[in-house]
Amino acid sequence: MKTRIGLAIFFLYTSAFAADLQKQKNENPVVYNESRFALTQQARQDEQGEMQQDIQKKSGLKAALMSVALPGAGEVYAKSYWKATLFAGLEAVFWSGVFIYTSKANDKDAQMRRYGDKHWDSQKYWSNVYRRAEADGKWPGSPLSPDNEGQLNEADIANSMDDLQAAETVVFTHSLPTKKTQQYYEMIYKYLHQFGVGWDDVAEEFGDPYFYDTKGNYKYPTSNVKTYRGMRNLSNDLYGLADKMVMLVMVNHLASMFDAAYTVKKYNRTINYSFRMKPLFNGSGYTNTYGFNFTW
Repeated sequence: MKTRIGLAIFFLYTSAFAADLQKQKNENPVVYNESRFALTQQARQDEQGEMQQDIQKKSGLKAALMSVALPGAGEVYAKSYWKATLFAGLEAVFWSGVFIYTSKANDKDAQMRRYGDKHWDSQKYWSNVYRRAEADGKWPGSPLSPDNEGQLNEADIANSMDDLQAAETVVFTHSLPTKKTQQYYEMIYKYLHQFGVGWDDVAEEFGDPYFYDTKGNYKYPTSNVKTYRGMRNLSNDLYGLADKMVMLVMVNHLASMFDAAYTVKKYNRTINYSFRMKPLFNGSGYTNTYGFNFTW
């Protein structure tokens, strides 16, 4: 609802000016100061334009959509600049957290992979697969020739990979990926009963390269396994922090969306006012009147 209340304040004239005005009326009742009238008309038009801009209502939906796209944008539209600064600042902080923690996690993950490549040997693992399959009478291919330490050479492993993978599914519970994927690096430390033989410090720490063949010994990781696991856990923790930053980004978008809609609603209820000036014809000339307009 719009209500316009005009408060007209008329100027009082001196007796001399009144007499002059009466004389002007007798001679020509429509004579007036054209330049003054033009100025007052222009002022009136300017005032009406400003007032129309002041009282124009804003769209809550538009503000909400703007803030969904960019937190703080809807608040700017609703002319709440301090809240716009707040939401935009939070957006910058949270995205910075995403990039920082992701970068640190990637660095730690790369460090962990290099450590695993250095201290875990797939050649030892596949040699153990062959040894276990042969001992259980479940080797599906032609006999191979391990060295005195029971290790197959790389050529035999490459040429017999299909048989080794078939035997792996028989003697163990998991399958080692052929490529060094994330799952590859997870398996070599999580399932020591199967992959523990590949770590280079097993024989040194326990005096037996096949220490993990004994049931229950998987509970005792080597020093290298502990170091590797620590790197992996730290990397996962950093990725977790990056994920939380992403969640905070989403929360910030939603919070800004609801706030922008509320702020527009509040803005539209605000009482607006403007100063009004209007020339009125008084029979012998035009007199400027002044007032205030209120809208709510």
